[in-house]
Amino acid sequence: MAESIDVHPLLSKLWDEAKNGAAAAVLVRSFRPAWWRCENGHSFQRSPRAMLSDAACPDCRRVPSVASIAKTRPSIVPLWNPEKNGDLSPAKVDAAHTGNTWWRCLKGHDYQRSPLLMIRDASCPVCAVAEKSLAMTNPVVAAEWHATRNGDVTPTQVDADHVMNAWWRCPNGHEYQATVRSRARGNRRCPTCYGGWSLENLRAFVKSLLAHVGALNPSELFALAMQAGAFADKDSRPFVMAISSGRFPVSELEKFAEGKPSLVDQFAAEEKLTLEIVDGRAKAAAPADPFALPGAPMPLDEGERVDVDVSREVDDVAAAAAAATASASATATADDAMPLVKTQDALAALDSVLTANADAETVKFLLDSAKAKLWRHAYVNAQEAREQAAAFNGDAYSALVRDRFLAEFDEAEALETPAGYAFRPAPDAPVTPPNLMQRRVAVSVRSERRVGNWSGMGAGKTLSAIVATRVVAASLTVICCPNAVVENWATEIQRAFPASEVAQKTWHPTWSDPLGTAPRYLILNYEHFQQPTSEQELVGFLDRNVVDFVVVDEIHYAKQRDAGVDMSKRKRLVQGLILEAVKKSPELCVLGMSGTPVINTLQEGKSLVEMITGHRHDDLETRATVQNCMRLYQRLVTLGTRWKPDYQIQLDREKVEIDCEGSLDEIREVGRGTTLELEQVLTRLRIPTILKHLAPGEKAIIYTHYVDGIASMLREAVDAAGFRVGMLTGETDDTHLKEFLKPDGSIDVLIASSRIGTGVNGLQYVCNKLIINCLPWTNAEYEQLVGRLYRQGSKFEKVRVVIPVTFAMVNGERWSYCESKLHRLDYKKSIADAAVDGVVPEGNLRTPSQAQQDIMNWLGRLEAGHIAEILRPVIKIPLSGEPTEVARRVARYGDFSRMNNRWYAAGSDATHARLAANPEEWAHYHTMYSQLRASWPVVPYKEEIRWLSEPEREGLVVGDFGCGEALIGKAVSERHRVHSFDHVAIDASVVACDIAQVPLKDGTLDVAILCLALMGANFTDYVREARRCLRLDGSLHIWEPASYFDDVGKFCNKLARLGFDVMSPETEGAFVRIYALRNAKKADPNLVLPFRGYGG
Repeated sequence: MAESIDVHPLLSKLWDEAKNGAAAAVLVRSFRPAWWRCENGHSFQRSPRAMLSDAACPDCRRVPSVASIAKTRPSIVPLWNPEKNGDLSPAKVDAAHTGNTWWRCLKGHDYQRSPLLMIRDASCPVCAVAEKSLAMTNPVVAAEWHATRNGDVTPTQVDADHVMNAWWRCPNGHEYQATVRSRARGNRRCPTCYGGWSLENLRAFVKSLLAHVGALNPSELFALAMQAGAFADKDSRPFVMAISSGRFPVSELEKFAEGKPSLVDQFAAEEKLTLEIVDGRAKAAAPADPFALPGAPMPLDEGERVDVDVSREVDDVAAAAAAATASASATATADDAMPLVKTQDALAALDSVLTANADAETVKFLLDSAKAKLWRHAYVNAQEAREQAAAFNGDAYSALVRDRFLAEFDEAEALETPAGYAFRPAPDAPVTPPNLMQRRVAVSVRSERRVGNWSGMGAGKTLSAIVATRVVAASLTVICCPNAVVENWATEIQRAFPASEVAQKTWHPTWSDPLGTAPRYLILNYEHFQQPTSEQELVGFLDRNVVDFVVVDEIHYAKQRDAGVDMSKRKRLVQGLILEAVKKSPELCVLGMSGTPVINTLQEGKSLVEMITGHRHDDLETRATVQNCMRLYQRLVTLGTRWKPDYQIQLDREKVEIDCEGSLDEIREVGRGTTLELEQVLTRLRIPTILKHLAPGEKAIIYTHYVDGIASMLREAVDAAGFRVGMLTGETDDTHLKEFLKPDGSIDVLIASSRIGTGVNGLQYVCNKLIINCLPWTNAEYEQLVGRLYRQGSKFEKVRVVIPVTFAMVNGERWSYCESKLHRLDYKKSIADAAVDGVVPEGNLRTPSQAQQDIMNWLGRLEAGHIAEILRPVIKIPLSGEPTEVARRVARYGDFSRMNNRWYAAGSDATHARLAANPEEWAHYHTMYSQLRASWPVVPYKEEIRWLSEPEREGLVVGDFGCGEALIGKAVSERHRVHSFDHVAIDASVVACDIAQVPLKDGTLDVAILCLALMGANFTDYVREARRCLRLDGSLHIWEPASYFDDVGKFCNKLARLGFDVMSPETEGAFVRIYALRNAKKADPNLVLPFRGYGG
């Protein structure tokens, strides 16, 4: 029978029965926090299970007993409340006690405060509010207090410095929310009456920033600008984006604030940098699944908001900048990290006028972000950070962050190393205690239960998790991780706690002593969650076992990449493990770990946040906008910690130039196809340079982001040059890796894919040279790759990264595909950098396929002799839903049925000319279409996304004919190259054209999609054009309403005469789905398909 508190020799003495109730009712291994009282009378909270490993009183540990309250400060003894303090008295309680006790002022107000704080300040908070209330100090603002929307709270009850988000009603009758502090101190006024941003407003905003601009990171600057209303005025948006991204030196900002000529003025005049405003409030429907996450327990009402769309075409300034950097030094160091902000500066920035003027949501983010900066300082210099925090005296916000940080810091510093800890970094090294980050993670797990660790490579995330499991005294821990690190986990556990039992890759672990007290660890690779019987095995495992702790390592292996498509089986079952385990263990601990929680899409970050917290976060939107990145960054900051260690070794990056002018014709030929084809051509050009940087007897890694047709080419060349070469890709095992890791192993050169970027440890001991053939697309992936060698424990003083860079001179201008990719990495133009590090990009966020298209377009413009930027009209879907606007559009263009009939009846050339002249008609149609499909049980474009997202399908060239909002392209562009065509281009990813004549070469496509697109009298021409663009055996996908076919069989028979092998049609909901393969037969030139009354 399990042991209860009342029979435990130590815990029973410390149990606070007055606060907890009977000790017999609580088990010693319970995770639920309870109250304890030490022999000195200090009261503190901790779970019984944690008390087993650490029963020390935090107050006694931090502050030695000095004297009682009565001796130290007799003047406050009359304020002691004997009725509410029970047996305690001023003569018994330590004056340094930090737990709350009860006091009563001379006017009879009861309040709580610790003796330590009472000695500093004995004032009654109730009396203080009365003296400093909003009504007393600022009656003009108090007069606008909303009489009915603030509950029972009145201006006489609220301190003028309070952060309550209250409702107000201005003299003109406008209702709005703002914090009391922002109205009383920041002079915030009605946003409707005073919402405009003039040049003077901008100057005032910059002036308020100057004192603390060095202490505010880009995400904080962006949040303050959003709060100040900068994005409500389109002319100010690019200006604020530039400030947030650090474009202007402080000296130029000072000139601008003083009204002197500056670079800022020149930027403000650049109209072409205006960014589009779009609505971002659409909420995704919750999945119907037994392992589906519940909704958030406290949903947030964020009100109206606007988003800056950052998915548009990259500007030529970025391309020019990439070219300009070519002449710079070829050697770079790893100094691109965010600058270290010292504790005193971070706290001082919180007391600025702008912070005082912020609303509750912005304040919460600024406080969390400031605390993260304090921890970042502490990780570098713990003593200095703590001393600066303790010595700082500031306003309400800075004091709040200071106290929170000090409490967390002291708890982490005071953490006693768990019994049995024996970690040694090397066999002959002494036992090394956990570092500050590892201690902080452990105490965070103990108090919060659900935590993320986003620290960089080599920071010690694995050991942080192992220590945390022992701090909370977990009996059974399940670790979910990539297959490549299963052995590393087992080794690290045994090194840290040798008495532990470890099982690997099984749903049926066996333990030497099932009833013993030895900690047990089960390590499962992610492949265990995607087998045909995985769900059944998981359910059985959870039925037989009680899981206390779940670690999800390199959590992006299980996170969901795209919104709107089915989550992967492994992600669903890992989520199910957590949701079901908590039913047996209510105090379940979950620790998510990844140095790159976001790589390609915001959906990845959102899904991992949901997995750790155990509920949906519908307020996190996943469209690639700066605002959405900042919201996710805020959530990651709040949920976990991030430390990027200073490795104390030199990182040299060498760019080696390769002139590819002689191959431009071949580059142009493949550059409009897949990225893989282009990289295959460029690899052939890079190989001689790569071979020159290999040396006999020196180990080196050659990395290639793309593998097919490239890895084999590299291997043959390296082997022919006489080197001992091995492979590490998704198709190989670890045999060559293990040989490479041996100092005297049989492999000197390892050709590796992205597989090496995650979970491979030990490379830093044997290798210090990395040659990158195909660069990754995101800075997060690049840092993860370099971090395999550039990390703590390296035996080398220097790590070399060699990057062969192809270039060509075109009409006197320099063009380089490789430099453009490097520019994207160096300037962090990816959502990963924005969401994980809070970096606000100066330009635009682009997907890899979009970036490739940009680079090839740049080459085309250079060859044509011009680099003029094309400004597209802004098209927004949905259009305004204001009733008079809807009525106007319906009167002009018709309702959905009427427009459908018109578009189906007219020739595509006439429809294209009309819509090109007036895109509003097109937008009106798609607004109604988007509303209608919301109620369809089967939505054709979503079925296509699902088909294209199957794991075995990747790298296809897809044509979306009649793409509409280009939703297919947006969903799968990371996996495939998508060409999107429609009469009107909603954004830069779409080509506006008549889909009977698209600008593609013959045989370009693997898949052609006509999804509800046979609209027009000449619809058969669309199918002919799709066939022309398809390669032999390429797939044609047609979706149309079943009611539009008189005879589906007849339609398919005639489709075969157009040169297709037609598969059996399928009825899906209200639609017919037809798949066909292009064959080599000649198409009937006169045939018309039988559809909607045509072609009999």
